[in-house]
Amino acid sequence: MTESIQITKEKSLIPTIADCHIKRIGWTRTILGGFSMYLSIPTWIIFHVTTVTFLYQKLLRPLLRTPEANWSDFVIMDRHRIKGLAKMDQLNCLFCGYANGITTMLNVELDHLHYSNLENIPTINKAVALFLALLFVPVTILADILCIRITYNSIIAYFLGMHTAEYGEVQELLVKEEYGKGHNPYIRALLVYTKNVYTRLSLSLEQIESSWCPLFHFEQKNEITYPKHHEKFLRHDQLNLMKEILSTKGTVSDKVPEECEPLFDL
Repeated sequence: MTESIQITKEKSLIPTIADCHIKRIGWTRTILGGFSMYLSIPTWIIFHVTTVTFLYQKLLRPLLRTPEANWSDFVIMDRHRIKGLAKMDQLNCLFCGYANGITTMLNVELDHLHYSNLENIPTINKAVALFLALLFVPVTILADILCIRITYNSIIAYFLGMHTAEYGEVQELLVKEEYGKGHNPYIRALLVYTKNVYTRLSLSLEQIESSWCPLFHFEQKNEITYPKHHEKFLRHDQLNLMKEILSTKGTVSDKVPEECEPLFDL
């Protein structure tokens, strides 16, 4: 399907979705929180997640012989075609589609490694893979601190009232699931920490997308893996309902933003 869907004849507010949040929490919080999200594009998505995913798939996956995850099955960028959205909203939806898709794919790659039996992998392969994985650790730690703990938890989530996913909370779930069980202690520790970071990144992006672009993709295929939170998204002919929900509740997610008073009027 290539043509856009006509939603409504009324002229969209610019920016439509930002205006919904302004009604709820005021100009200051919306602008500071919303603008901070753009800081995540070069740091979270382009420099870090895209690079890590690409290098994992090109270097580590062939060595460890884990199942493939194809970009076209995760990264769907089509919501810019929705008529009735302001141009800025269409751009935001492109970012959300890419960011959530690639982060979902990276978590699936880690799950493949979690379930893989590495006993039949040549020792030299495992040694090289472990060496390469250790090179990623400083980058992963830096992303954890700068992208999640500072940019999202302390800035974006603070101003917009969004929920945060804490290290201990995710770690408890991974321990309960016995994540990485079956691998040697070194590989398991590395795998669990990495999964913790990208699970929290995924939960952070879930909060953003559910509040700023909660619309279904045009592409609806069985082979595509959509983030679980997309189940609560709205159809393209429900833009007015979306505006109402975002203006009052603030999100389509069950994790409703905390109520926060406007800081001051601009």
